[in-house]
Amino acid sequence: KSPMNSRVTTDTTRLNRLIERIPGNKRKAIKAVGFRVEALAKMKAPVDLGNLRNSIYVRTNDDNALPSEATEELPRPSTDDSVVIGPSVEYGIYQELGTSVMEAQPYMLPALREVESELEQSFGVLVNE
Repeated sequence: KSPMNSRVTTDTTRLNRLIERIPGNKRKAIKAVGFRVEALAKMKAPVDLGNLRNSIYVRTNDDNALPSEATEELPRPSTDDSVVIGPSVEYGIYQELGTSVMEAQPYMLPALREVESELEQSFGVLVNE
């Protein structure tokens, strides 16, 4: 089974509550948050040749672009008000979570948590979970 067929999801309840506080078009806000997570994940990704970093992208319902390093396509978001963010190289999951012979080098979850923190600071509101 391909690693891309084994999806990892994270609880975004806290992030969703923060996004609800952003004024204006929610769809645009969700995309902007997605692109911020993508940028931070690229900065945090371990770099050997750069393929992992370059393969991280945001997938929206209205976008069909794939990075040149993509070995597989990210799934299409289930709704118009959601995005899917991740690496498209098959070994990205192993970098994030580790294996029995390799320590984890997380980059996606730390990026997501940093964006949550930035939004809390921007809006001066702590969201209770």
